[in-house]
Amino acid sequence: MIEALDLPQDLAAAHAIILADREARLALERVQAGERLLIEKLRLEIARLRRQAFGNSSKWGRKLKQLGIEAVIERKQRMAPEDDDDGFLLH
Repeated sequence: MIEALDLPQDLAAAHAIILADREARLALERVQAGERLLIEKLRLEIARLRRQAFGNSSKWGRKLKQLGIEAVIERKQRMAPEDDDDGFLLH
């Protein structure tokens, strides 16, 4: 966020700041869209692996909870991009 004291007095500089801010926001939106795509891909892969390992029975839910896989995915989903120090969500 730009502080009021940092705002330029001329129109051209203000316009450049607005364009840079817009580009940064669009870049962040692209990263977030990629993260959402990765999360969905991982969900589908987990569902496929569940069916492969446990079949279509209700037993897989209990077995999977014991493994703790769901907790790891949920924790990564809740992470904000700025908290992603290891770059996990960006790849």
